[in-house]
Amino acid sequence: MSEYWLIDLHAHTVCSDGLMTVRELLLTAKKQGLSGIAITDHDTIGCVKKALSLAREIGIIAVPGIEVSTREAHLLLYGILDELPEKYRFKPSILEVLDYARENNYFSSIAHPFGRIFKPYPVVYLREALLKADGVEVINGRTPPKSNEKAIRLALNYNKIPTAGSDAHIPEEIGSAKILLREPVEDYIQIIEQLYRKSHLVYGGRGLGQIISTILKKRIRRLFWRK
Repeated sequence: MSEYWLIDLHAHTVCSDGLMTVRELLLTAKKQGLSGIAITDHDTIGCVKKALSLAREIGIIAVPGIEVSTREAHLLLYGILDELPEKYRFKPSILEVLDYARENNYFSSIAHPFGRIFKPYPVVYLREALLKADGVEVINGRTPPKSNEKAIRLALNYNKIPTAGSDAHIPEEIGSAKILLREPVEDYIQIIEQLYRKSHLVYGGRGLGQIISTILKKRIRRLFWRK
């Protein structure tokens, strides 16, 4: 492993709306110099176990995760190895999912709270959810800098653990936002432990022009995509 422990905490595979196989995602992350990457498909962990197996072969850490589509926000959960119960799969309340995460010792982070074009996700006005969540994604690779700045202020106001991730749907987006760990890690459990200790730095992000460019690439890739 590199002396720099760089982790991308938000990426999507073919198991939801990502246009990357698990192998392609992991190999690209490895080439980018990342030590680990989280598999955070929308509302499923269908690709997580394959990622954990392939990661050992490739020499990178796969962090098991999911991005839950709640009524108030997208919620990232890390450390999850089982599919969500049925009642949490169809626009559940974020408060219910946060309680479920805490009961099962999953690390939770509110994804891109200001990531919508015209208005923030309702969670930014929901104090109870902000108090319950472990973290806030303060740098998202598909969110403009001004929106990420608002997320940083939100996290500081509630003393939340900052997280960062590319939100990659295609290989070109991987590593555009990431965290730098202060200590070496051997598995995803140690990564999560460092998040709880705030033993990391977050950085990255992209300008609006770069974001639009890869959105167009994603649309082109979808036209020719074959799994």
